[in-house]
Amino acid sequence: MQTNTISKSTDRGRHITSHRQLVLLDNGGILIDNPGMREVGIADSPSGLEITFEAIYRLSQNCRFKDCTHTK
Repeated sequence: MQTNTISKSTDRGRHITSHRQLVLLDNGGILIDNPGMREVGIADSPSGLEITFEAIYRLSQNCRFKDCTHTK
């Protein structure tokens, strides 16, 4: 994928994507590069995360940290 330099004024990367791209990763994961979108969510189901990520949700119920977000 094409990349650009880091902005000196913001010290952040610059968006240069001009097309959508889906990349199949060797470990079975999928990477979607979609210009203009900062996040993708599940909006059509109140329990969408629990259904989509059932194994993670089930394991998170036994987490010993009450403030854990289960993102790391």
